[in-house]
Amino acid sequence: MPNRTKSKKKFDTTIIVAVIGLIGTIFAAIFASPVLLALIQKAPFPSPLPSPTATIAATDSPMSTMSLSTPTFTPIPKQDFSTNCINAADWTPYTKIVSYTQVNNCWDLTKSGIAAQDGKLVFVAQNDIPQSGSLYMPIPKEGRISFVVEIDTFVSGETNGNLAFGVGTINGWLSQGDFLFLRATNSGYYVVYGNSVGEVGKRTIDSYQLGSDVLVTFQFNNLAFDIYVNSSKTVSDIPLSTSSPQVFWIGYRLTAKSKLVASMSDFSIEK
Repeated sequence: MPNRTKSKKKFDTTIIVAVIGLIGTIFAAIFASPVLLALIQKAPFPSPLPSPTATIAATDSPMSTMSLSTPTFTPIPKQDFSTNCINAADWTPYTKIVSYTQVNNCWDLTKSGIAAQDGKLVFVAQNDIPQSGSLYMPIPKEGRISFVVEIDTFVSGETNGNLAFGVGTINGWLSQGDFLFLRATNSGYYVVYGNSVGEVGKRTIDSYQLGSDVLVTFQFNNLAFDIYVNSSKTVSDIPLSTSSPQVFWIGYRLTAKSKLVASMSDFSIEK
């Protein structure tokens, strides 16, 4: 007669071994899963979702919030000196002391040491007595005037010498208005903002080295304007007079025994 107790124990053991093997297989499969491995390792799921950090960097970049929009203006042709002409239709010389002539609708200002040459407006003066020369044009109600200044030689005689650019009245050359001066003094060369050539200057913007370029921009905003030097706003919200017409001046004033060799290039006016 077979031993039922032994057979039953053998059967029970076989079932237990099989169940344990099955459970082991299931756990092995689960732990081999990349999803569970990712959770355990705290790594991102193996999916095509974009990185949250990259998304934040793209939408909340400090550069995008700091960028400033600038007005768009249209360049006005034939008001520069690219054709070696000081166009009489655009520019008017200051004729209080010296009278000037026109040739083919171009001003001849050589008496004052001013000429359009090689696409630039050139200033060349060497004097024993005080000397000045200037010209002006209308300003845009809204727009921009830009140019590059370079001074090769600047010797001031008794006191300061000035190469000036600014806004004033037709009769107020260097006496009424707001100007940017490139100034020669006994102690060096400076870019200065002020109301008149006689002032020391409201603000000394920067020192200047002979032979270097200075980018100057006047931006007009209806009843006020800003001045930029090398693309940096140096003076802002300068009010424009509503009682008399305002014009844009270019010129110089030198004391006795001075010398100036300078040029203005890349002149542009946009409205």
